[in-house]
Amino acid sequence: MAVDMVRWWEKREEVIRWSRRHDGEQSLSDQVENDVGSRLRKMRRLSKVDLVRMVSWKFESLPGRKSLVLGYVDPVGEHEISEAFRRALDADSDKTKISELLGLPGIGPAMASVILTFYDPADYAVLDIHAWRELFGKEPQSLFQGPKCLLKFLRKVRLIARMHGLDARTVEKALFQRNVTYRRGMRHT
Repeated sequence: MAVDMVRWWEKREEVIRWSRRHDGEQSLSDQVENDVGSRLRKMRRLSKVDLVRMVSWKFESLPGRKSLVLGYVDPVGEHEISEAFRRALDADSDKTKISELLGLPGIGPAMASVILTFYDPADYAVLDIHAWRELFGKEPQSLFQGPKCLLKFLRKVRLIARMHGLDARTVEKALFQRNVTYRRGMRHT
């Protein structure tokens, strides 16, 4: 008897179902994503206020991490933030875009992914331990160190997104939500 090797994310309707479930459970945080994202796309400029909002959004459920990252970001000047973002947008490769953002104090791969995703949700996705685990299983210790794991994550998410004609962010929301739901031990219906 052959084993069905189709992963759930190979079915477009499953990706959409899990992404919608994410949207239903995370609707309050979507407002920050929508507000900041539309401003980034319109202005092509990252302000310190918006960076602080993104850090708070990303680490909302991790208050210790949020305080730590905000402590690193606090002394960084508006011009330095704006210039790093401009250089990232002007870069010709994902590795360079990510590296430009990693040059900002307190900004690691997870936050770099947030910044890029808020700017371009069609092509970028938020690196999160839950989405990683759903795709690849146990995370490496280096998950949040340097661009390597983020680049691997983006390649896989984009592959799934292209397969279904969806945004990378939509796929990542589905991955996140399914993993969080399973982790809570909830039944899937």
